[in-house]
Amino acid sequence: MSSPPAEEEEEATDVETEEEDAEEARVSAAAAADEDDSGETRTTCCVCMEPSTCSGAHRLCCIPCGHVYGRSCLENWLSACGNTSAKCPQCGEAFQRKHIINLYIPGNLWDGCCRIQEVEAHYSRVAKYLAVLAPLARRHASEAKSEAQFVSEVADKLEVLAQSVGAEDQDVDKKLVQDVLAMVMTSYASVKGQVEMAHRHYEDLLEFVVQSFDGLLEPDYLK
Repeated sequence: MSSPPAEEEEEATDVETEEEDAEEARVSAAAAADEDDSGETRTTCCVCMEPSTCSGAHRLCCIPCGHVYGRSCLENWLSACGNTSAKCPQCGEAFQRKHIINLYIPGNLWDGCCRIQEVEAHYSRVAKYLAVLAPLARRHASEAKSEAQFVSEVADKLEVLAQSVGAEDQDVDKKLVQDVLAMVMTSYASVKGQVEMAHRHYEDLLEFVVQSFDGLLEPDYLK
């Protein structure tokens, strides 16, 4: 005696539900495998649950539907299905061997992602470094420039005074004036050196920033 149509429909529905549950379980397992113990997402083939590579037999590839697998898994799947055509393990869309497309990614995709975070962190450190040192450099340069200008004016006045002292001016100690002038000139040379050092600090700071930024933009990391 044949089963009533309602029972056949119920059995068909149960089969479809089991297939859907199996598919969801496989996708969930693939998603879980996409995260390693450290919590980082990885590109994992949902057929073998192994990480795909950037080269070799298990290199990352995709088919027209857009799903991504390791190439060797797709080729094995294709061979098992008759070597002419097969259906995507996830969505069921048909594909042929000629439809398999290699995907080209950096040698270590996640190192590249970490590199971006490293660049951002380094830029943040450089910005903080500049925020502290730049005002100090400007202040020291301004102070040194003012001191140098003051000492220079005093030196000019003393030099004029020394030249105006005649041999007949007994009340003025020419030796004392010359000693004071020499002392002021020495002080002027010292302050001038501080000004030059402040400028060198500016140049060193600029060179540090340029080298820091250039070092983070090497061609290998721009691919």
